[in-house]
Amino acid sequence: YNGALDMVESAAQNAAAFTAIASDQSLVDSAQAQADALGESFSFAEAAFYAQGTTTVAMLAGDISLDVTAYYKTAEDILTAGAESEFYRTSPAGECFFSQEACIE
Repeated sequence: YNGALDMVESAAQNAAAFTAIASDQSLVDSAQAQADALGESFSFAEAAFYAQGTTTVAMLAGDISLDVTAYYKTAEDILTAGAESEFYRTSPAGECFFSQEACIE
């Protein structure tokens, strides 16, 4: 459990970074322009990874980097959004899951 929140944050950041790029035409255009400048095609990408607000696609001729910090969410942001979600407030477990005192009759 101690590392679970860090793992969730990391997975969420990776998913958000790639989703952000796919849904933002200016980021897609920037990536394509960088690939064209390298004379590369994304079909030959060797790896793609996210670190510290930047998504990098590794190519044989060089790396393509895209700044996705505008989409960055901290673990606290994610936990707060979850706590404010309708599921959290109305789930079958309700308050009993998080505070057994609330369920003592």
